[in-house]
Amino acid sequence: MGTVLWLVGLAVAAAVVAGILWVFRDRAGGLDQRLRAAEQASRWRFLQQQWESEPMARLATVQQVHALTQNGGCQVRIVWTDSYHAEDVEIEHDQADAGDYLLLRGVGPLGSITREELLAHAGADAPDWAQRGR
Repeated sequence: MGTVLWLVGLAVAAAVVAGILWVFRDRAGGLDQRLRAAEQASRWRFLQQQWESEPMARLATVQQVHALTQNGGCQVRIVWTDSYHAEDVEIEHDQADAGDYLLLRGVGPLGSITREELLAHAGADAPDWAQRGR
């Protein structure tokens, strides 16, 4: 009889621990989602400020850059929103993560991104509020 009560008590304790873990996991998931949303908003604010301050710059996705640089690559300025700095680099296919937004200023020996191409292609997938700045 003592063994049965001990096993029942152990099962109840395991159920309580599982319930507590489930509640904390759910709350932690919600907190993680809010933190990711805040980080994304911060990146967009930074990118918007850079976008407005760069002459001739336009917002584009990695896929749009690849569509514009099918001849092998192009020298562009990339503003990395995860580390908040800009650099001029040669971008090639699959060099950056899909879905990233890049601030571009196209000039380079392997190809160039003209103003018309940027106006036609860049920023198509950007949020509406990011587009209103231009």
